[in-house]
Order: sequence, then C-alpha cells, then structure tokens
Amino acid sequence: MSKQKSSDLVRERFYRVFLEHNLKLTRPRRALIEHLMAKKGWHFQAEDLLRELNEKSPGVASRATVYRTLDLLVESEVLTRTRVHENSYRYELADIEGHHHHMVDIRTGRVLEFTGDEDLHRMLDRICAEKGFKEHYHVLEVYGEFDTATSADGAVPGDKDEQLDRSN
Repeated sequence: MSKQKSSDLVRERFYRVFLEHNLKLTRPRRALIEHLMAKKGWHFQAEDLLRELNEKSPGVASRATVYRTLDLLVESEVLTRTRVHENSYRYELADIEGHHHHMVDIRTGRVLEFTGDEDLHRMLDRICAEKGFKEHYHVLEVYGEFDTATSADGAVPGDKDEQLDRSN
C-alpha cells in the first residue's frame, strides 16, 4: 500500500469516528488529527501532544479536549494505549498495515516495538480454537527490565524504540 493511500485511510478512520459519534470536527480536533498524521509511528503521552499542539498554534487545544479525544480514539480503535507506569500511558496510531507488540521497561518507561512471532500467533489461534473463541484483535505488552549488560539498547534490527520523556 502506498504512503498516500495509507495516510488517506488513517485520516478517513479519524473522521469516521467523529461522524459515528455525532461530534463536530472542530478546529482543535482537526489540529490534533493532522498533528498525529504528521508523526506516524510516534509514541506519545497526552501531555506531549497537548504541549506540541499549543506550541504550533497557541491556545488551539485544551487539556480536556485532548484527553476526551484520545479516549474516544482509543475506544474506536484508531489509537492504541500502552500503560508504562501506574498512572502513565503512551499512545500511538493503531496499525492498519501490520501488527506489533510492546516491551515496556518498568524502570525507565522505555517502549520497544517488536513484530509478532509466528509461533506466538499459532499458539493464540490454537487456544482460541480450543476455547471456541473468535479473536478480533489482540494486544501484547510485556513488562520488565532491559538487561543493559547484554545489549546497549535492547533493540533488534527493524524494531522501533521510544524512550519515555520524564520531563513532564
């Protein structure tokens, strides 16, 4: 799928959410959507998004608008939310072209994406079949600590890595 077609599909998913919930596509919501579209692959906290939106266009979005919109987009499966600490979450656009999982370092909040292993997917398929359960989607988040003695960054080629910004 081309980048343009993928972008159009993501934008369409955003807009459909507002239509389905009978919500107006206000200037703050449009700014939020366009900002997220421009930063595909970005793992962010709500406060990061709020700060960046208002740095770009002062006063464009309130904290309430950002949090309510993020909740709606997670509920509608346009965004995914990953818990990184007790009351701290990171968000990202939901994959429409592929599927990945997360490893979350409980000390630093670092999030490492990894693609699903075929054995893992076969195991899930088998368990679902045994239980008579039809899977629509799944989320795998592994919480632990990276062994810095083994690897400088814990990254595997092709994986995406995000460090939690603790300045907020």
